[in-house]
Amino acid sequence: MRTLVKDLMTYPLVTIPVESKVTYAIELMDRKNINSLAVVDYHEGVKVVGIITSTDLRKISDESALVKDHMNTMIEKVNKQQTAISAAHRMLNEGVHHLVVVDQGKPIGMLSSIDFVRMLTKEKERFSSSVMFI
Repeated sequence: MRTLVKDLMTYPLVTIPVESKVTYAIELMDRKNINSLAVVDYHEGVKVVGIITSTDLRKISDESALVKDHMNTMIEKVNKQQTAISAAHRMLNEGVHHLVVVDQGKPIGMLSSIDFVRMLTKEKERFSSSVMFI
């Protein structure tokens, strides 16, 4: 059975307005237990204009800083029906840890490198529980 992006992604996509303060981004990530947010501009019809990650936020010391000044505008997207392995290759080739997941061009979720770690951990647990030691 092939694992698809839709089987691994974080859904729904958690977003933050482009004009938000960094402190709100930190609080939102903590509350949702995630490590990235899609930054959206509501003036452009809820368009994803960037991504901000927990790594980005750790580098910021100014509590009044705005998300838009620290987000990454290089947004890599992946279709929810693509295979997980093709998404993993894309992450490696592009040097990114997050892909915005789209369905018919509409952003619906986020796939991160940590999602692959979760998948491998579950596979190992499933394999370990099915092995009998004599």
